[in-house]
Amino acid sequence: MTSSADRCNHTVKGLNNMALRLKYAMNFEAIEPSYDLTMSIEELDAQMGDLRHFRDEGLFRDSDWQKSVRDILDFQHEDGSFGFVDPRHVPADARVDFVYRPSYACCQVLIKLVLEGGVDDTVIRSLSKGLEFCCKRRLFGHGFDGSRQQIEDINDFVSCGTLELASSCPDVCPEFFALLNAIGTEYAERVRTCNVFDDFGEFLAVDTMQVARALGHEELLPLFVYGTLMTGMPNESLVSESGYLGAATVSGFTLYDLGAYPSIRHTGANGGESLVHGEIRLVDVDTLVAINRLEGEGALYRAERVTARVAGREVPAIAYVYLHDINSKNEVPTVLQPYNRYVSVRDSLIWYVCYGSNMLFERFMNYVRGGRCRFNERSYGGCGDTTPPLASEPALLPYSVYFGNMSGSWDGSGVAFLDPAREGQSFARAYLITREQFEQIHSAEGRGESWYPDALELGSRAGIPMVTFTNRCRRPENAPSGAYLEVMRSGLRETHFHEDPEQLESYLREIAST
Repeated sequence: MTSSADRCNHTVKGLNNMALRLKYAMNFEAIEPSYDLTMSIEELDAQMGDLRHFRDEGLFRDSDWQKSVRDILDFQHEDGSFGFVDPRHVPADARVDFVYRPSYACCQVLIKLVLEGGVDDTVIRSLSKGLEFCCKRRLFGHGFDGSRQQIEDINDFVSCGTLELASSCPDVCPEFFALLNAIGTEYAERVRTCNVFDDFGEFLAVDTMQVARALGHEELLPLFVYGTLMTGMPNESLVSESGYLGAATVSGFTLYDLGAYPSIRHTGANGGESLVHGEIRLVDVDTLVAINRLEGEGALYRAERVTARVAGREVPAIAYVYLHDINSKNEVPTVLQPYNRYVSVRDSLIWYVCYGSNMLFERFMNYVRGGRCRFNERSYGGCGDTTPPLASEPALLPYSVYFGNMSGSWDGSGVAFLDPAREGQSFARAYLITREQFEQIHSAEGRGESWYPDALELGSRAGIPMVTFTNRCRRPENAPSGAYLEVMRSGLRETHFHEDPEQLESYLREIAST
């Protein structure tokens, strides 16, 4: 194995080579200002690795280590930098890697040395000049990794003891210490306003919060939770110690039930309602790390900045948006939200799917509330629970509809039946009602063998079964009355054919001839 001394010697050798290279550049500048000191990425990474290793070992009492520190002082440039090449001849887009970041690392070496004690004024002056140079870019990197480089470099300055230096030796470089404080305030504001993404959309909240904390600014991140993290849900314990800002809504998204947990997607992806109910929690960085693991941030979900409404005011927040495709049938209607309410009531609900006169809402409510129906002058008893349906949605059925039987409610004319033995496409309407209401409506429609004895399951929507009733045995065909057909026509217009009367009439003619 390589000993600590061997590693130190290797580092010292690399630093000495770097010093010689820099001195060469400066000595021959007047003779040949266009010298070529190109360095490959591999060489650059190796040099920086050596320098960081040298910084982190901090063998203050080792003579070779002390000699290398003197080498660092020797190749400091007039502007205070400690670059791998003369900064006057480095293209702007290369200065971060070839000039600034090496300068940061060298200053960090000197900070550790000053904190160790026993240094002379030469070291202090060099460090002061170097830190002043480090202020020029506010420690920001460049290109794709600009934000991450800044975070990494700030953490390096903190870990090497810069804050301790600011406290014990505030006059070394007040400008740099003020810069760190300003960056801490800026990062805290980013957390508070949820501006925790880089220019390419990468989620940097954890890193941003850690930097803010390290610089003395503990800030909480507003998080919009809409599923298993909500009050009373299985994963609430993850946020139980977090602040609770209140119930909230976010527009532009649709909530879906994926089975074990929910998700949200931008409404434009699948259509659907455009409002999600949830809560705002104020989480610290440790809680956010745990939530990122739970949500599979970057794999299952992507964190996004959203605008939530809490008690009538707008609040910036972070929400986890699902990354994969979702069946639109899993949409959770807004009326059933938030998710914790939906979970508590869904087992008591059913989608009653109707395909005849009940498609007209007014007619359907005769079965729910009772009273006299103006379309056929008959009275109905209504349900024990007269609450209107929680939701109503159009539906398509893969079977044919026909008219049959002789209904006393419609002057002996035919009424609609669904034929599950005959494929087709029929227009229908789904009402979200209680199971108790469904059973009472079924009884009112007639459960006898000649009418609607069979409940037919048609899948589910939002985890709630969709059911209709019909007769599996085809009934004697009989044309509907004009009154019945007009009610059905109005229901179809209300649900499907808002602005297409020709298609509506075509459909009615089709089922009349089935």
